[in-house]
Amino acid sequence: MSGKYLIILSMAFLVACNSEEKEVVVESDPANFSRLQELSIPPPEAAKHPHQATYHGQTLRDDYFWLKDQGYPEIDDQPVLDYLTEENDYYAAFLEPNRALVDTVFEEFKGRTDETEESVPYIKNGYQYRWYFRPGDDYRTYSRKYL
Repeated sequence: MSGKYLIILSMAFLVACNSEEKEVVVESDPANFSRLQELSIPPPEAAKHPHQATYHGQTLRDDYFWLKDQGYPEIDDQPVLDYLTEENDYYAAFLEPNRALVDTVFEEFKGRTDETEESVPYIKNGYQYRWYFRPGDDYRTYSRKYL
């Protein structure tokens, strides 16, 4: 593209950007979403516990630090487990009125996927890599073979 056309396009872009500013209103009030009005129970809210930590001279504040299970991979922090149970119960209550639709959409997604799908093998650093789906599995199986 020649310089003359680039300048004309740039000027047209600047003129378009400098036109009247318009206010964009985004609705974020959950009461405006009809599907959320169906629930009679309030959503769970995680408690805020003030926590500060200093790393490399920077002080960070995280009121939800307590949600990080300090004993991971052993999961035994009862307050965290209780909160997750509340979240799961709320999700189940939210989904229940639409269970038939959710199941229908899920089955449609599954019907559109090929359970025998696999990648084209490629070679890198003396190994052959590929992925494939095993029938009935939800996730890909990754394979690496030494050549």
